[in-house]
Amino acid sequence: MKFSIGESIPRKKKVFSELIRWFEGTKHSHVFVTWKDSLGLRWVAEAKGSGVRMLSNVHFKKEAVVINVYSYEIDQDGLESAIKYAWEQMAKAYGFKQIYGLAEMRILNKIYRMLGLKKKAKNRFTDGEASQICSEFAVRFAEAAKKEIMVEGSLEQWGLLETQGFCNKTGVKQPREKIDRINGVA
Repeated sequence: MKFSIGESIPRKKKVFSELIRWFEGTKHSHVFVTWKDSLGLRWVAEAKGSGVRMLSNVHFKKEAVVINVYSYEIDQDGLESAIKYAWEQMAKAYGFKQIYGLAEMRILNKIYRMLGLKKKAKNRFTDGEASQICSEFAVRFAEAAKKEIMVEGSLEQWGLLETQGFCNKTGVKQPREKIDRINGVA
């Protein structure tokens, strides 16, 4: 069994997505998780502006272009734990304040570096799991699925760059040919 963490952008140009990509310096603006159920149906779970949700892969691909996918081998118990975690998060609010806090943190840390200070800003707008952003949700899903994955520190301090580093370190990045097939290219 396996699940995957994916990186994506919306099919239609969206200002918030463009701002996130510009601010984070990434090719993607969103992170999601995906898996196949016992019937062979592919599911996607994500945290986005409307909150945490689960949807079919078919519907997800109508909205998004996949940039990268990182796969993780797990057992049935791990997948069930992760799906249970996603289910418990359903309809939780999106962490808009957390996004603002990440932006503030990035700006302050850049200023501190420019001034030669060793000081490090933190996200002031954390709320535990009361709300979720996409990167936080995806990594928490991974922790629920695979007991060997344990993140030190607060995921609410993580943005897309930290999550991408986590995926590169813990997952298996899928080849471009597979990403093209997912997106219906080639």
